[in-house]
Amino acid sequence: MINRMIQTVLVIIVFMPSMVSGAVMHNVPDNEACSFQSKIAEISVFLKRYPSNRTAKESLVIASIQHALQLNEAGQNDRAIEVLENAESYNASIFQLHMFLAKLYFDRGDLLDAKKHISIALLIKPEDPYLLRFNARIMYLLEEYTHALNSYTLLVENGAIMPDMDEFSILQKEMNRAETYLKLVRHPFVIHYSDETFASQAELIGNELISTYLKLCAWMKFTASHDIPVYLYTASQFKDFSRDSHSVGVYDGKIRILVGGRANDDIRVTAAHELTHHVLAYASRNAIPFWLNEGLAQYVSGECEPNKILKKFHDEPSILDLHTLETDVVHNYTHNKLQTAYIQSYIAVKYLIETYGEEIIVEILDGLSKGSAVEDVIKDVTLMDYTELSQEIKLFALTIQNENNRRLAMNSVKR
Repeated sequence: MINRMIQTVLVIIVFMPSMVSGAVMHNVPDNEACSFQSKIAEISVFLKRYPSNRTAKESLVIASIQHALQLNEAGQNDRAIEVLENAESYNASIFQLHMFLAKLYFDRGDLLDAKKHISIALLIKPEDPYLLRFNARIMYLLEEYTHALNSYTLLVENGAIMPDMDEFSILQKEMNRAETYLKLVRHPFVIHYSDETFASQAELIGNELISTYLKLCAWMKFTASHDIPVYLYTASQFKDFSRDSHSVGVYDGKIRILVGGRANDDIRVTAAHELTHHVLAYASRNAIPFWLNEGLAQYVSGECEPNKILKKFHDEPSILDLHTLETDVVHNYTHNKLQTAYIQSYIAVKYLIETYGEEIIVEILDGLSKGSAVEDVIKDVTLMDYTELSQEIKLFALTIQNENNRRLAMNSVKR
């Protein structure tokens, strides 16, 4: 949906007729070789002489949007935001400006600023289906369900979606949970649980989330810009969110944890794991590959103990290629193969950190957040191409596997 919004902006800009008056055109030549940045500077100079020239202001905003699109494509998202925020002071009535700002802030994880700009865009175009869908998503994540439902209601009334769409039903169910569940606030987390029987587990999870959050803030330079919703479920409640019967946690923009019938230590691990997914989603601007996402979540939560790895390689010795661990298609694997994929992902992360130090993770996330392909980022920070790194990780994994075989042989001799 967000990609289509950007395409809409591009189409509008490309086909928008010139808005520059004759006076402005004499001062700002329409030279295709002139960069958008230069055009912005030249129009700004003109506006110092003619500060009330409305057409010049509109031209500056259009040039700023074009420049911001270039910056965004180059991975300079923060700079794109700066350009658009400056342009807003000249003309705040161009809805494309606010739509684009909302998208950029959303990608950065600044949901409150995204909400601000999508709200302004909707004042200008209140029935635009893309804006309404985007607004519903933002309000859903911020748990402002009345506003989210209002957007979906307008979409239904305008014939943009069917009234029985799954997303509409999901939103209504989530609103009911938010209204009826008990809450524990541990800033920046709001923990929702169904009844008092889970109060102690909510406290436990709150403490674990805060502890992990502080570690990730220091390591990955992350700071939450809004409350992070966390939901605790019984086994029957969790079925609505789990991919399979083995799942115990889900991150879908909110943190969801199965607590019913589970040991406290396991619950703590799941809380740290899912929070890591939240941080990585924003740190990478939602561009993180499966292996890095799951490998880091296991590394941070501490769930991959050496004995578990050794046992896994004994039971399921195949080593997957890193190229096969790029996307969530991995979740279609059989349970045994999926477990191997998780272990392989952890080993990949462990190899990177043991070889280069934890700082390499920050460098990789920075590259991904700027829109670079994972293979290009890996080559920049390790000086190896993706295939070479995959081979090194396989050798690292084989070392673990060989150690396992050695231990098994020694145990056999002792018997």
